[in-house]
Amino acid sequence: MNNATIGKNKWVRRGLLAAAVGTVSAGLLVAQGPGFGRGHGFSGFGGFGEGRMLRFAAHVLDLSDAQQTQIKTIFQDTFTANEGLRSELKKIHEPAADAVKANKGDAEYARIANSASPLVTQLITSHMSAMAKVWQVLTPEQREKAEKIRADFRDRMSQRPNHRHRQVQ
Repeated sequence: MNNATIGKNKWVRRGLLAAAVGTVSAGLLVAQGPGFGRGHGFSGFGGFGEGRMLRFAAHVLDLSDAQQTQIKTIFQDTFTANEGLRSELKKIHEPAADAVKANKGDAEYARIANSASPLVTQLITSHMSAMAKVWQVLTPEQREKAEKIRADFRDRMSQRPNHRHRQVQ
């Protein structure tokens, strides 16, 4: 699709805008780190967090004290290593908000989203690496149980109206 087609097709423009806003929003949400939603167990993409979710996982998966310590260390190390990325993503928040408020247009939205994209990619990669390390801490039985819990959760979520994992019928 060439630039002339993009300029003429309002649905393509809207899709690109949605993708840009989604990329920046996801990056900014992840940039909040474990302080965001404290007490709710959120610590970024795929993380159990240090709070309620780690305690929940420890209980449900029957994690040993050593496993809990290893997992907590993995998340703390990842959080520390990503400090620079989070800082850079936070710097994008104000220009993004200002561009939207001023209706700067698709070109500016794309420029801002493109500046966030490599940072978000690095952050997601780092969190995936952390989750891979956590996975290695689990025993085969705990992995099997974790997969079952994940599948059950996705099944329950797919039954909810308007949920993003809902099955199309």
